[in-house]
Amino acid sequence: MDNKICVYAIAKNESKNVDKWCDSVLEADHVVVLDTGSSDDTVEKLRKRGIYVEQKIIEPFRFDVARNESMKLVPEGYNILIRIDLDETFNKGWADELRRIRMPEDRKTVVRVGFYENDGYFNVKTVAHNRKVTEWKHAIHESFDTDEDREVIDMTGKITIFHHPDNRKDREMYHELIKVRGSEESDYESLLFCGWDKFCLLDYYGSIESMEKALSLKTMNTYYTLYAYNMIQDAYEKLGEEEKCFMNCLCFYDIDKSYVRINSKIGQILNRKGLFNTTISLLSTCDNKKHEDAIEITNDADFADYYDTMSIAYYYTGQYKKAYELSHEAVKLNGNNERISRNFEFCKKAYLK
Repeated sequence: MDNKICVYAIAKNESKNVDKWCDSVLEADHVVVLDTGSSDDTVEKLRKRGIYVEQKIIEPFRFDVARNESMKLVPEGYNILIRIDLDETFNKGWADELRRIRMPEDRKTVVRVGFYENDGYFNVKTVAHNRKVTEWKHAIHESFDTDEDREVIDMTGKITIFHHPDNRKDREMYHELIKVRGSEESDYESLLFCGWDKFCLLDYYGSIESMEKALSLKTMNTYYTLYAYNMIQDAYEKLGEEEKCFMNCLCFYDIDKSYVRINSKIGQILNRKGLFNTTISLLSTCDNKKHEDAIEITNDADFADYYDTMSIAYYYTGQYKKAYELSHEAVKLNGNNERISRNFEFCKKAYLK
């Protein structure tokens, strides 16, 4: 059969996003929305654009319950279901890309797409599925209730969702739902979300505790293990506990040597200890790469910090030519930084002397 696509969504007080959202999702064959209690004109605006809308108060509110209720609005005859929030939009042509895929009917099948936050962070999300997938789970940061016996179709290079969050919204509900998830479940994802939330609330010791619990489960893949170590070292840095920050940076480094901010931080701490030769031996062969993920969104200033850190180590070991070369690279990437410019002049003077 030809693929027929239905978008389903939940909404509450999203009036300002309705038109942009509709312009994007109406590439689908049908669109349904469950409004969970808007006090503005969200419902009226959606209906004017031809969207089928029902209203239902979810009390107490949970994202999994709301999404499952909205999924119930999808009529028969649609074999690809895809959820997208009203503060998100697709790239143009997304629906035609979905219509071209082979969507199995006899087993659970999900579709992964690219996902861009407004700060440039890129992720992969699983938001589309066939009729065999029938339920969302988790109070927040919800996911499909699917077992391992499923087919995954990767469309990350062809379909992208762009997130346009309103950072003025009250986040209290989200914090409370993360507490609910943490009280209900002890899997590593719940612990990571809880740790991230506590970090945002400046509860750094609480964040460290959640992240360390996640690590103790020993069930995480490499990426999430790195994420946990990164959050822990960041929390210890906020607390001013440099030695514990350093040890967790080293745990990260032992797994992956390509994250330039971690590498720079290790070098800076070693330099403050006067261990310049250790900085050189440990970091001179790092495979620094650009990343766009939840751990690091790398920019030129990050590479400048790395070159600057290394130039200091070479300067204090009397290797002035190497110090000059690296400080020159740093100043080319971030010459407006006063510290980097000053260090470059010191290295230049020592080299030309």
